[in-house]
Amino acid sequence: MQTCHLQGSGIWNEDALVVNERNQVYGVVDGATSLGGYRDKSSNTGGYIAAQLLAAHAIEAADGMPLEQLVMQANAALGDRMREAGIDMADKAQRWSAAFALFRVREDWIEYVQAGDCMLFAKYKDGTYRRLTHDQVARFDRACCGSVRRRWNWAFANRRRFFAICCRSSARTGSGRIPAADTPC
Repeated sequence: MQTCHLQGSGIWNEDALVVNERNQVYGVVDGATSLGGYRDKSSNTGGYIAAQLLAAHAIEAADGMPLEQLVMQANAALGDRMREAGIDMADKAQRWSAAFALFRVREDWIEYVQAGDCMLFAKYKDGTYRRLTHDQVARFDRACCGSVRRRWNWAFANRRRFFAICCRSSARTGSGRIPAADTPC
């Protein structure tokens, strides 16, 4: 297995690389900075904390633990950390989060879990590729872009915050539905 991790263009790197050779679990985690600007005593952002926490759960995963169960446990631990830090859990814009793609390699199959815009591709022996997952954030982006076109003046002046609030308010809902293009986020 080969890995590569490059620092992005930002000052803060909220990414984590997962390499658990013992249990054959690999992946990437991309932390998302909360809009509240939270920093802990070490100046780590909520997105960094979310990414590191999920990566640690994956690296320390018990042999055979289903990846979905691993992610659910990490998510519960993240909720605990946010409550301990005094984050208003009712305000989705304040919550810490991370996109991820994790997979486990077995003799005859692979197991994977994915959320957000981290993607998994398979490369076959003949050199062809197959997309295994889809970008789960793109549809939120499209819905928010429709709203921006209708409210361009406000959105242009506040575009970064608008996109983030719109996507955060649509994420982590029980229905998983996004607002219609003509519905304000």
